[in-house]
Amino acid sequence: MRTNDVLTTSANAVIFVHWPSVFYNPRESMPLTIGSQLGSHEIVALLGKGGMGEVYRARDLKLKREVAIKILPEEFSRDEDRVRRFQREAEVLASLNHPNIAGIYDLEEANDSRFLVLELIEGETLADRLARGPLPLDEALGIARSICEGLAAAHEKGLVHRDLKPGNIKVTPDGKVKVLDFGLAKLAAQEFSSSQNAFSNSPTMLSAATGAGIILGTAAYMSPEQARGKAVDRRADVWAFGCVLYEMLTGEQAFKGEIITDVIAGIIKADPDWKLLPADVPLVVRSLLRRCLEKDPNRRLHEIADARIEIDDAIAAPAVAETAGAAGHRQTWHWLVSAGSLIGLVCVLAWIMFHNTPPPDTPLIRLSLMAPEMQAPFGLALSPDGRRLAFVGTSSDGKVQLYVRNLDAPKPVPIQGTDGGEFPFWSPDSHSIGFFAEGKLKKVDVFGGPVLTICDVPPIHPGGTWSSHGVILFSSLDGGLLQVADTGGTPTVVTEVDSSRSEIFHNFPHFLPDGQHFLFEVVSTDPEKSAAYIGSLNSKARNLLQVTGDSMPIYAAPGYFLFNRNGTVMSQAFDPKRLQLSGNAVPVAEQVSSVYGYAAFSTSDTGLLAYHAGGNTQTKVQLTWYDRMGKPIENVGSPASYVGLDLSPDGKRVAVHQHDSSGGDIWLMEPARRTNVRYTFDAREDNSSPIWSPDGRFIAFSSYRSGLWGLYKKPSSGAGTEELLFQSSSTKVPMDWSPDGSSILYWEFGVNALQSIFVLPLTGERKPRVLYQSKSFIGHPQFSSDGKWIAYENVDNAGAEIYVEPFPPTGAKWQISTGGGTFPRWSRDGREVYYMSQVSGGKIMAVEIAADGATLKPGVPRALFDSPYVNFPHSSNYHTFAVSRDGQRFLIPHPAGKEKVSTESLPITVVVNWTAPFNKK
Repeated sequence: MRTNDVLTTSANAVIFVHWPSVFYNPRESMPLTIGSQLGSHEIVALLGKGGMGEVYRARDLKLKREVAIKILPEEFSRDEDRVRRFQREAEVLASLNHPNIAGIYDLEEANDSRFLVLELIEGETLADRLARGPLPLDEALGIARSICEGLAAAHEKGLVHRDLKPGNIKVTPDGKVKVLDFGLAKLAAQEFSSSQNAFSNSPTMLSAATGAGIILGTAAYMSPEQARGKAVDRRADVWAFGCVLYEMLTGEQAFKGEIITDVIAGIIKADPDWKLLPADVPLVVRSLLRRCLEKDPNRRLHEIADARIEIDDAIAAPAVAETAGAAGHRQTWHWLVSAGSLIGLVCVLAWIMFHNTPPPDTPLIRLSLMAPEMQAPFGLALSPDGRRLAFVGTSSDGKVQLYVRNLDAPKPVPIQGTDGGEFPFWSPDSHSIGFFAEGKLKKVDVFGGPVLTICDVPPIHPGGTWSSHGVILFSSLDGGLLQVADTGGTPTVVTEVDSSRSEIFHNFPHFLPDGQHFLFEVVSTDPEKSAAYIGSLNSKARNLLQVTGDSMPIYAAPGYFLFNRNGTVMSQAFDPKRLQLSGNAVPVAEQVSSVYGYAAFSTSDTGLLAYHAGGNTQTKVQLTWYDRMGKPIENVGSPASYVGLDLSPDGKRVAVHQHDSSGGDIWLMEPARRTNVRYTFDAREDNSSPIWSPDGRFIAFSSYRSGLWGLYKKPSSGAGTEELLFQSSSTKVPMDWSPDGSSILYWEFGVNALQSIFVLPLTGERKPRVLYQSKSFIGHPQFSSDGKWIAYENVDNAGAEIYVEPFPPTGAKWQISTGGGTFPRWSRDGREVYYMSQVSGGKIMAVEIAADGATLKPGVPRALFDSPYVNFPHSSNYHTFAVSRDGQRFLIPHPAGKEKVSTESLPITVVVNWTAPFNKK
């Protein structure tokens, strides 16, 4: 056999033979006899043999204590330089002095042998305990917490174990946990490396049957970088800890195989079988395991101390227990029990968790979950089994992703790999979540595993639903509903829009219990033709269910039809077999966050209802002037529900849309005179989005009248009559008036969800012509001061950015924003474009603009200041801020009394047995 040939392989070892004999080989050394003396230590018994030699139980005759003696390889004793280095390392290890790390007392020499005097740990190893099966959750978490404490203490001193495994963890008879052999693997590796300059990262040394050999770590617990022979750091211990915790919970190794190559392949390429985790393992622990077992060390949990914090949360996981004490001191996540006693709530939730139905005679109970991260209301979903709540949230660093909260846990945990996710929906078995992100429909198993792509989707897609037959139905705002297998594939059309009825798109699909029929909403430019329908996967036909203009129809067990009516969730009896409604609709939740018909509410099959508070209430805002440094200068007017504003050309007046529940009117503010007078007089017409003519004599605005959307203009003095400029069934919003006064730019949302920017001539036939069209969002067009350029916002799969094109269009265009942009505004001199770096609460950005004939030369975007602006849901295509003529001041609306707040900070309400009032009738 050649040098370095493999002699034998197993699931736990790779043994190389014919290496120079630099390590101790037990088969070539005579073991100590029982009763013999080694220095001041009397040998009592042989405890075992390991990669660093033999371990004996001994009695310290000087200090009258029991110790462990580890005889070091003979080669160590022959080389004084190695002995000195080993001495220094042993001193560092001895300095740990931590209750969860087995201590090193001394490094001695006697009878021509070097040996370590170690703390003697009574009890069985964790490997011995696991041989009898998995550990109960509380026992596993307690041991895991102690391991974390020991590792964290060592890591703080720069020491890495490199060979953490159940065999190196002992649990004493009184329950104390000790990590053994800390750092010895590193010492051995350093010694071998100094001699052979190879395998310097081998954490464990063992001998072969016929000669000295090396095991490259205990394979099942090696990190991917360790398995590849790369340098390792404390993150290798984090990986090994994840393997140990997984094994404690499941009784199975996270990575196993018949031969070593199977194990290594699994470590590098595969994931553990997450389904083996018991059902009682909290989601916070499941998430922790996935973070510990990230194959890329850069994405792996970096600090084992952070794992200890997560375990502490899991140990304190009974949510109701937290309500009684500790939760009162938590600033972000806590339960507020608003009805029923604490004990009663515990019983109700426990019953639901394990019986999937409320217990008999359960009253209606409401409780609130504070969710400051929630991005209301685009995504809130209860799992069918009523155990978990998924929602879209934002981390402290601003990253939007999906979160899941176990209803028996104190706080939610983020789902890795779901960045930018929205509109989550559950699989029927409550194991997976479907969601939309990056122009794709994706799914993720909440019990662990990678995010998988199912298919490509258009950029806008409100709502999906998952049938028990493995079919996902979703809306694309591209017309009808689409279906795709949950295993992936090419979507096919299920429903088609009827343009003869001015239908725009179909959305909010929701499967009925049979998995074939589904509810969905038809949206029309004529609100009176918007309705809820019942469709089928087996037929293109559809049956009208309700014509009210309400939105978001869903089925709720055990026989109810729920829908959104202006922020109130309504319920009506529904027979899912006969597909018929009965009785009258009654409210079940009010003031629910609602945007464009999408309301943040969800139900489970177990009698739970969850919704996000906020509703369509009009948050009052204050208009305030800010300088270019972001310093507030002065307020304009009193707080009110302002949405959409424009500054007159002379800078003396502000036209603003004041929104209310029925639509709203336009008001004119004159700050110098402290006046605010009504400009339009019928809020039911939804008079909105005012823009000034370049000479200041007129104001154009949009209004919905007699079933049609129209563009109107009226003298800014308020005197005189309104003049209709253009009218059609499609929603339209005026955006800017050309500098020469000859035309108006407007945005339109048309049939099949086609979004367009039109230019409307104000003379001649007044026939609009389209400039830009897109299936995704395109809007906020603005003329430059000379009328030669148009800046606008365009949203695609990569996000929202600001572009500038020549006017009239030539096909050329320049992206002037970087990293996202919305709401562009030109300076009066045309030398700068301003925009917000993100939709809500972003920075005010400025880009210098220079033109050389037909070529644009944009500068580098620079941030001016953090904007206090909060984007309100109905602000989609209105003007959100204004700029003074000299570009030195910015008029920005912000919530009255606060710099940065939004409805996102309001709680999620969970209602237990929400059908109780109906059952009593």
